[in-house]
Amino acid sequence: MPGRNKIYKSLKRIFQEPSGEHFPVRTLAIAGLHATILSIMFAFIIAYSIFIMGYFAEMEIEIIRMAGKVNEIKFISPSYGNFPFKEPYTPNNSGNREKLVNRLVSLMSGRALFNSKPLPDTPEKRAEKTLGLMNLLSQRYPFSGFVFSGKEGWGSRSERKLITFSDVGEVRQWINDVESIEVPLLGTWSLNLNIVSNDLKVLDQKEQGFRKWIETTQNKMPVRKIDRMRILRPENKSPLLLYDDFFKNLIEASRLAKSTRFEIDRLDRLRSNYPSHCLLIVFTIFTFFTFISGVIGPMLLPNIKRIFLTCIPILFYTFIMVYIMFRLFNQ
Repeated sequence: MPGRNKIYKSLKRIFQEPSGEHFPVRTLAIAGLHATILSIMFAFIIAYSIFIMGYFAEMEIEIIRMAGKVNEIKFISPSYGNFPFKEPYTPNNSGNREKLVNRLVSLMSGRALFNSKPLPDTPEKRAEKTLGLMNLLSQRYPFSGFVFSGKEGWGSRSERKLITFSDVGEVRQWINDVESIEVPLLGTWSLNLNIVSNDLKVLDQKEQGFRKWIETTQNKMPVRKIDRMRILRPENKSPLLLYDDFFKNLIEASRLAKSTRFEIDRLDRLRSNYPSHCLLIVFTIFTFFTFISGVIGPMLLPNIKRIFLTCIPILFYTFIMVYIMFRLFNQ
């Protein structure tokens, strides 16, 4: 067909040398050299990509495994909080969790901070509220625990809910959530030990007297079920021990979050020192284009122009060598 013949002639003018300059033997020899070099380069790119992706995948799995150790940190779940009850915030939301932490900071410091409502007027009520808020924080994400929330308010499940991570992005978020609790609470804890200790001692003395009174009456007097469960159960700890247990485990969770963040930062540094996925794709595309220009082209057109036979492949090889030297001297 006339149209197809015109296209073919146009392509020949673009890619082929004039008919007088025809060196089929030399052209095929150069094409064979390109084929060898490109085969080695392409095999290296594939092997390198598989190695790097596998290495990074192993590091991500190790980071997820490390973060999963948070499930080994088990806070004691005291019966403070009067479950179920309704609260205007939930710990699994960052903004709402901040309100919970701010209220706890106010109770621990003995001052109504962050424009919060007034504190309870008696030491034992402040101590009960403090332990109740600690219970809510420690028994839900970012920790494993028994507390859940729903439309009807808060409640306590029979089995501990474990935390699972599907990728490093979720681990990053978990670290930020742990730090949003740990930073303000540990700072307040170190500065206000006496204030909280006095409130807890008052609550402890009250519960000891309450325990003796219940034992004296042989459980015949009407007592709220939540109070009876908290005071009489054998495994219950004193308010002071519950308070110390919370911060002991919070410090442990903080150390775990910091060590996990160190591994994530290490992964990020390693990734910055290796070619990205996009760069590897670009290398693959240019390798394929060079293969078409320097190998397939000469096999179809023995008198292919020099720019396609030698210039483009040499330019690509030079770029690869310059990039390798640049990476070596910038390690």
